[in-house]
Amino acid sequence: MTNILYLEPYLGLEPYQCKDAIFFFGREKWQQKISDCLEINKLTVLYGESGVGKSSLLQAGIVNRWSLVAEENLKNIGVPKYVVVSFKDWDHKGNLLDYILGYIKENVAKAMQYSPSYLEKKAEIEIGKIKEEYN
Repeated sequence: MTNILYLEPYLGLEPYQCKDAIFFFGREKWQQKISDCLEINKLTVLYGESGVGKSSLLQAGIVNRWSLVAEENLKNIGVPKYVVVSFKDWDHKGNLLDYILGYIKENVAKAMQYSPSYLEKKAEIEIGKIKEEYN
């Protein structure tokens, strides 16, 4: 008996994620436009009707693309240059700002290939240096 793995490229109403990027195609022009906006502007807003594929475009397109660039930069120049942080859970219980900052720290640590505790210590040292310089 042979086991055959069938890959279904169409996910129905579920948005594509980074892991589904191999199946996500045909939006290269929009990916480039959004990437250009992200590089130039401090804030980029993506809006559109429900169900048109905004989440898929961001997750399987933009987040995947920039994550690969960050990995390549880390390998070639020693720093990722970009850190991709994508929020989907805005209904978090507790202090939303603490949640967001914690999520950002996790993603920076992951991109830099540091443990979160090492990154925290490194940040404290750098902040100390800055404070010392301005005092």
